[in-house]
Amino acid sequence: MIDPVRADGGEAEEFYRRLVGHATEVLLLLDRDPTVRYASPAVTDTLGYDPEALVDERLTEYVHPDDREAVVDALDAALDRPDEPTTVEVRFLASDESWSWFASTVRGCPDGSGGDGVLVSCHDITERVAQRQRLQRQNDRLNEFANVVSHDLRNPLNVAQGHAAMLADRVADDDDLRTNVDVVRRSLDRMDDIIEDTLTLAREGQPVGEPEPAALATIARNSWESVATDSATLEVLDEATLYCDASRLRNVFENLFRNALDHGADGDGRVAVTVGRIDAFYTTTRADDDGDGFYVEDDGPGVPPGEREAVFEPGHTSSDSGTGFGLAIVKRIADAHGWNVALTEGKAGGARFEFTGVAYVE
Repeated sequence: MIDPVRADGGEAEEFYRRLVGHATEVLLLLDRDPTVRYASPAVTDTLGYDPEALVDERLTEYVHPDDREAVVDALDAALDRPDEPTTVEVRFLASDESWSWFASTVRGCPDGSGGDGVLVSCHDITERVAQRQRLQRQNDRLNEFANVVSHDLRNPLNVAQGHAAMLADRVADDDDLRTNVDVVRRSLDRMDDIIEDTLTLAREGQPVGEPEPAALATIARNSWESVATDSATLEVLDEATLYCDASRLRNVFENLFRNALDHGADGDGRVAVTVGRIDAFYTTTRADDDGDGFYVEDDGPGVPPGEREAVFEPGHTSSDSGTGFGLAIVKRIADAHGWNVALTEGKAGGARFEFTGVAYVE
């Protein structure tokens, strides 16, 4: 077996031995075959193997058959281009015959003895993959439901709306009948809104493919133009650029701005909305989340702590005219980006929505 650490000084060698020994990631040193020449102690906690038992074993024998081609390609790339690491998601066979998912970074690693090796660092992502699969199944079910709703309800709804419109023309001179017809038409319009929001909820839950750089301020200001009123104001405090699906992020802002106008404005329609990058010294979620973030807050009455989780549930609304899907759509879009969203209290006491786990272009 080749020693994974070579150092001139005994103290440095001992330090690196302890570093590798206590690392939570599995570290593997491979020959070109690829035969395992070294496995770090973390392989015991993650896969249940004695590290020495893996030495002289071929790595591909422990890789799921469906993932072997990707692993071989990554190993070949590492040998051809040692300075360009490749990361692949791979299932490894555990000692209990189960499969565990790992994000594995593969890079070339000259062993210093005339041959070339490959270093593989593996981080257990089994729970993350399981959560992603659960979300995908949920999205598939919701999408199926939305398609049924759209197909089975949209056509008869359109027929009903058409007849209601003709009926309204015929009873235009009868105040009582016209009032009743207006109620029917409003109800049908509300059903139409619910169907549309249900379809949006299904679409927005699909994972984001390849996020692209977009200016936070530009998306926020463009979104404001489609919902703003003369009495409301928007202030954008940062010009940062983040990685996102710009179209979906615009939907986030539009829903949050409408929410501020509907629930945060006073009797004259006045409400001040602020968008900015999260300040590490003013957030209730920053300490618990990885990465950076942004917020949207207003100076309205806010939301009581006991109701803040419920606002993201589909159908939850305190308005007679709302469908209750707006904030559910916001959460679905955040989930699709891999972000976390939380509702807390703003600096002026209003509602503050914080998005964390966001990647910025630095």
